[in-house]
Amino acid sequence: MSFPFFWKTDTKASQGLTRTITLDNLSEFESCAFTGETITPQKAFKIYRENSSVATAVDMIADAFEQIKPIIEMSDGSIIDSSPILDLLRNPNPYMTWSDIAGRIAKHYLLTNQTHFYSMGTTTLPPQEVHPIKPTGISVTTGGQEYVQTFHVGQGVASGQYNQELAKQRIMRYFSGPLKELYRISGFSSFPTDGTADSPLQAAALETQQQLKGRVHNVKLLENGGKLSLLIVFKDEVTLNDDQHTARTKRINETFAGPEKSGKIGVMSGSDIQSVTDFGMNQKDMDYVKLDEISGRAIYFRYKIPLALVSVSASTFNNLETGNEMLYDNAVLPLANKMFSGLSRFLLPRYGKDTNQMRITYNPDSLQPLKNRRLKEMKERKANGIETTNELRESLSNREPVDGGDVIYQPATMVPLGTDMNDDGGGFDDET
Repeated sequence: MSFPFFWKTDTKASQGLTRTITLDNLSEFESCAFTGETITPQKAFKIYRENSSVATAVDMIADAFEQIKPIIEMSDGSIIDSSPILDLLRNPNPYMTWSDIAGRIAKHYLLTNQTHFYSMGTTTLPPQEVHPIKPTGISVTTGGQEYVQTFHVGQGVASGQYNQELAKQRIMRYFSGPLKELYRISGFSSFPTDGTADSPLQAAALETQQQLKGRVHNVKLLENGGKLSLLIVFKDEVTLNDDQHTARTKRINETFAGPEKSGKIGVMSGSDIQSVTDFGMNQKDMDYVKLDEISGRAIYFRYKIPLALVSVSASTFNNLETGNEMLYDNAVLPLANKMFSGLSRFLLPRYGKDTNQMRITYNPDSLQPLKNRRLKEMKERKANGIETTNELRESLSNREPVDGGDVIYQPATMVPLGTDMNDDGGGFDDET
């Protein structure tokens, strides 16, 4: 891997040849991993752009969440799939559909542990438009309190300052005038205040940096052809000036360095070579593969991604289906519950609805990866013979009772233990 320093050689009249070691600037990831610096939304977004393991984990969860369609569930368990609230979510603004806005809020939350909504329209009426706002453009002030007092949005359609106001149903809301509202869904914060949530990448900062640096090292190794891999020493080195040394080094690199020149036979003339040393590959080079795999696993575990879905060595035909179920159980559905709970508190009061009487949620029976498991469960419950048809239907969403469904059925061939089938009296013959 590359080191955060380089050597600079200078010549001083009083000291002769001197060498100075200059520290390079620590990258953002290194500072987070080694100095305990907080991973801000800006840094989390940069990690997403540069680390394939993080991007794979986030995209896998967010892509699944995009496919979950919102519905409204009443307090009695009945389902509503047609409502002005759902119409707004299906067409939240002129630029997006539900899948567009769902993907954005999911990725914002997975990277930063918080996501923000902006609504446009009279704040006492249903919103006219809803937009997701990137957390990279938002700052907060707490005023010495635990909770946020003011949100500041510096760019985009939601630009402005949003001040807290306790609204109906004892929900704290943030308004910027009579037409603009900002709502935040936030996760856990280990800081003294809830102004900033802990990014899931905070605990995996070292692993993300390790993967990134390791892969940069491997790319540079291919580009430069050394780690150092080959050392050439010339006898006339002391008689060369800097320009001659640079020209010779450049000529050797152009002739032999780089992946496309591997195995090339070289012939040089006009120089007296003292020695050529091949450093080859040692055990440390082989460690990079193992370290990269360990770092990737740490990131996938952080996002609760089953290894069967991301690792060929851990994947078989038998565990892929189980892996999909685990992905939904451990990652996708908890995210969906968090997002829909926040959307309920954000939108229902604007439509004059009581959050205790209804909620925005999803129909688990509509999720294809979970259908087979649900069917197996219902089949086993029916086979046990201890539940009626209506009791089984009640466990499914939006299933009404049916006539005759309150009777428990069992095979007609079943008789009490010790009964003689040939005895009309239903018992054993005394003479037998």
